[in-house]
Parts: sequence; structure tokens; C-alpha cells
Amino acid sequence: MSEINQVVRELADKLKPEIKIDEKSGISKVSSEVFEKNLPEGVTAEQCKQVWGAIQTYKDASALATGEVGVEFMSKNKEVPSVTAEFGALGHNHIDHTVLREHTLRNPKTQETTTVPGYIMTDVSISAVKRNAEYARVRQAIEEQAKKLLG
Repeated sequence: MSEINQVVRELADKLKPEIKIDEKSGISKVSSEVFEKNLPEGVTAEQCKQVWGAIQTYKDASALATGEVGVEFMSKNKEVPSVTAEFGALGHNHIDHTVLREHTLRNPKTQETTTVPGYIMTDVSISAVKRNAEYARVRQAIEEQAKKLLG
């Protein structure tokens, strides 16, 4: 196996103490302050907020456009259950929207269901090509650790 990039290894070592896993749910929520205090030199929290704000606005606008075009398309094509649009966003990153003709939601408290027409789902995918090889090494390292510790 190739070595994990030293910058990634050092940052992971800083992040590990921040991960406090709830014993019942198995979930850990790490504060955004941890992200901010671990930004690379020369990158400010304000710059990141501007970039995330631009991504949020683009996500919202592309969802609205996809929803409007998708609902109109499905109104003319009754057999189509959903419409999906993938918007490229720098490199291999993308924002995907799927508009379902209808979707049933369940209230977890009451178990009551509601059918919603034109339900839209969105996924923001961050997948820079430069990091794909590094992420593959990360996945391989975790798989090897799991084989040792989880059987």
C-alpha cells in the first residue's frame, strides 16, 4: 500500500480527538470550529464562507431550475417517474438534483404519511481528481485496519 500523504496524516491526527462518538447512536458531530481552526495557511474562514455561500446559491438556483424544468417535462411525459440533472462544479465536483413525480414522507413521531408531488432531492459531491488517489489510499488503510480489528 502507498503511504498516506503526510499533510493528510497530520490533519487526521489533529481531528481524531475531536470525534466523540455517542455510545447509543454511533454518531459524532464535529463542530465547524474544528474545520476553521485547521484551515491551511493563507486560507481564511471568511474565504471559505464566501466559497460555501457561492456553492449554496448555485445549488439552490440549479435545484429551482431543475425542479421547474423537470415538473414541466414530467407533466408532458406521464410515464417518466423522475428527472435528474447533474451540474458540473469545477473539476469532477458536481451538484445532482432528482425531481420525483411524487414521494411519500413518513412522520417518525406519528408514523403518518404524506405524499408530496414534485419532491426534489439534492446531493453535492466533492471529488477533486487530485485527491482521488489519496482517498483511495485512505480507504485502503481503513479497510486494512478493519480487517485487523473487526475480524
